Amino acid sequence: GPWNQCSSVCDGTQSRTVQCVDWNGKELASSFCALTERPSNSRQCSLADGGCIGAHWAKSEWSKCNSACGKGTITRRVFCSNRLKNELPDQVCRGRKPVEVKTCRGKSCGAWKVGRWQ
Repeated sequence: GPWNQCSSVCDGTQSRTVQCVDWNGKELASSFCALTERPSNSRQCSLADGGCIGAHWAKSEWSKCNSACGKGTITRRVFCSNRLKNELPDQVCRGRKPVEVKTCRGKSCGAWKVGRWQ
């Protein structure tokens, strides 16, 4: 039969039914088929293409400050990624997730106006 869904994002297993059948597709006892030719009914798998090998925190570039003047924020996207650059659940990556938001300071919101000397 077809493989069922993989049991895990990283190091999972898949299974399928393997039956001995006659030429009409009717199930027979295993003794009627050559045991040495029996296909496997389980295999290693991962839901992520490329598995979890090389899992690391991937980071985009920081955005521009969202404030034209005064205090604002900059943002970036941070996600767990494998060596093929496919996204993985955060739990797969080790260490603390890098920050995605920081404060920033735009230009000064005002300008000095100078009066005449008295």
